[in-house]
Amino acid sequence: MNKNHSSPKFISLLWVIVLSGGGGLIFSSLARWSNYRIGHHHFSFSLFPFLLGVTLSFFGFALLATWLAKIIRAGQNKINHPVVKVFSLIPTSKLGFFSPFLIYYLTPLLHRYYLDNADFRFRLAALFFLPLIFFLILVLYHHWAICLEFPLISKSIQFFSRLSSRQKVILLVLTAFIIYHLLAFILVAQGLSFSGDEPYYLLNTHSLLHDQDINLANNYAHQDYFHFYSQKDNPGFRLGIYARQGKKGPDYLYPINLFGVSLLVLPHYWLSHFFGGKWLVFLLKSSLALWAALLGGQLYLLIKEIWSNEKIALSIWLLSSFSAPILFYAVHIYPEIPIAFFSIFLYRKLRLVNLSNRALVGYGLLLGLFPWFGLKYNIIFWAFFLLFLYHLYRRRASCSWRPGVLFSFFPLLSMVSFYLFIYSLYGSFSPFSVYEGVLTPEKFQALKTALLEYPLRMRIDSFLDYFLDQRDGLFLYAPFYFFSFLGLIEAWRHHRRQLMEILFISLPFLLNYAFFTHRQGYSPQGRVLTPLVWIGCLLTAYFLAYNQKRNYSFFFGLTAIVSLVLSFVLIAHPRFLYQPTTHEFTSRPGDLFVFLSNLKIFLPAWLPSFIKTNNLNYWPNYVWLGGIIIFGLLYASRGPKESRLKKRISASFPYLVFTFSLILITVLFTLYPQPALYPAQEFHYSNQSSLGFYFPFLRRDVVAKKEAEFYLHAPREYIFLFAAKKKLAEINLQLGSREGDYQVHLAFFDHHLYQGHQQQEIKEITFRPQFALRWKNFYLYELKLKLKHLSEEPMKRFPYFVQIYPRR
Repeated sequence: MNKNHSSPKFISLLWVIVLSGGGGLIFSSLARWSNYRIGHHHFSFSLFPFLLGVTLSFFGFALLATWLAKIIRAGQNKINHPVVKVFSLIPTSKLGFFSPFLIYYLTPLLHRYYLDNADFRFRLAALFFLPLIFFLILVLYHHWAICLEFPLISKSIQFFSRLSSRQKVILLVLTAFIIYHLLAFILVAQGLSFSGDEPYYLLNTHSLLHDQDINLANNYAHQDYFHFYSQKDNPGFRLGIYARQGKKGPDYLYPINLFGVSLLVLPHYWLSHFFGGKWLVFLLKSSLALWAALLGGQLYLLIKEIWSNEKIALSIWLLSSFSAPILFYAVHIYPEIPIAFFSIFLYRKLRLVNLSNRALVGYGLLLGLFPWFGLKYNIIFWAFFLLFLYHLYRRRASCSWRPGVLFSFFPLLSMVSFYLFIYSLYGSFSPFSVYEGVLTPEKFQALKTALLEYPLRMRIDSFLDYFLDQRDGLFLYAPFYFFSFLGLIEAWRHHRRQLMEILFISLPFLLNYAFFTHRQGYSPQGRVLTPLVWIGCLLTAYFLAYNQKRNYSFFFGLTAIVSLVLSFVLIAHPRFLYQPTTHEFTSRPGDLFVFLSNLKIFLPAWLPSFIKTNNLNYWPNYVWLGGIIIFGLLYASRGPKESRLKKRISASFPYLVFTFSLILITVLFTLYPQPALYPAQEFHYSNQSSLGFYFPFLRRDVVAKKEAEFYLHAPREYIFLFAAKKKLAEINLQLGSREGDYQVHLAFFDHHLYQGHQQQEIKEITFRPQFALRWKNFYLYELKLKLKHLSEEPMKRFPYFVQIYPRR
């Protein structure tokens, strides 16, 4: 009997001693982390810090074990045991929760490669916290109910459950509305301004407010866009004309972007006249936040109406509202969010059995707005129009045509008015006049020829791009939407008519986009899919409602967490939001995934890409498409009843995924320096030497010219990472500005080179580099320049100059 009890105690104690050994290693590095610089690339073992780390780790694991034992023994007596015996209270099967801490034994490997002390400290801190995060995830995965016992969470659940359905929707909408405004404030504080199509929608609004027309010729001539752009911060800026000449001549320029969304922004634009600077940008950026919040409320109501399942409705609301694309289009000025809201609202009403005559007139009026938000939305317009007529015909009580006539009046009136409107501007009823202006026979023939000459592969690539491209495809930035594919299977099994309806709404729109090979421009990911995002959410809800496979539920939870984490990363680095795939962009890597890569592992090389070039030989596309098909087939298969072995394999599957995730994250964020050496540009010098510069930190606010001449357009820290095939004997630097005053701090890796005040001068510095990081066949060097602008002249007109010149 004693022998049986002592064996688990011995195993537990031995396990903790092994874990504490890793804690001793990481503590040895933590205790001396300020000493590790570019010239100190080896692990220094010291007995005293190691033993102290072992002791602290032992007691730290004892505290975690006490907490875990309380969870496992919930409802039993309080735990009051000596520290050494605490581990015996945990079942041997649960000791695996502590296995992530084994990665502490990788600590010596961190000392092989690092660029500077800041890089080493970040990766050491990541190595320290990663096991703790995974330990908590493992515990919560098995004992998730403990979260519900926290007073704040339990009281919140009780409060929400007592609310009426209307009060719940109001609370959800208000919560999202506040968070979207907070997001707009954070992004604008980071310097986010208007880009892509946004300034053109705002210029439409300006013309509507001040000129009461949409002729933009005078607005471009008078540079009215400087109402929402700062002329001081953007000297010499001229907004490119994105409009077409009307039939009345060159003094009549009409917008390509129609004015529907401009009307929605009009109140905020009027209010913006009382503000300036970043407050003006914030006010305009948040002008469509209400529509995004209302969209989330409609999603919640639709799912609640179909399944009467509060958990699924709240899950979809949370994930869709606070991940791409809704989260980021809530703080941008595009028509996709209002159209998505109108669409889901109409779809909810389409499902009702009894529709009053007044309601039908109102729904027809709402549908009639679609063409004025963009020509492309005519396809969704006709889909809803035909679906409403079909439902009204099926539900008619007699031969009365009154409901159909009442509903059709405003949509048909709006469509006729739309084409008359086009004719009044361009002298043609062709909808292509919105994009091409006055259509001459020659222009029409050229347009027709261009469209017909697109090869089929380009149309297929465009369709796949909307979902999977690593630059602007939605699913890689909000991966929980992958489960909408599985939702298609469940919708086919349970509600085929509803599936046919949503496909009738969505597929013509997407296929039309793909047929013309249209790609989104400088805008957040998933723009093409955003008007239909509610359909993706609905299909994902189908998966949640009918899925009975535990491993797929586990995968969904994992992708849900990843989606929310990626949202935080994009908020912290908003420049990753804008990665076009139009014809002028031939670079495959997505900036976000370059950022997540390191010197050793380049993630974009493993991810799908459908840029406008020949993708037939790009193998990751086939792997991803094949993987998705297999993922769906395995889900759709209904094999025989699981054997005991299969059940054991199924039960262990989440642990394999956790282990793989921990290994991947450890390798990405701790073992090698970040970022990846991409993009690269080689500069050749007159002395027959050359240097390769890497631009992960330099692409923003920097213009690079011949012989590594850099023009810096903003006061911030710049990191110049460059490589040479041979060691450099000397490096010559020229830096400064003949127009401005700056406080400058310059460092070579961790070593101070220069600090001082530069006043309208170009300073020359020559030094002998004592250190270099040997990487493959190159020698890596790092210069860090921190600028503080002290004078008033705009840096965009008078940039700070830096040149780096090698000498061997």
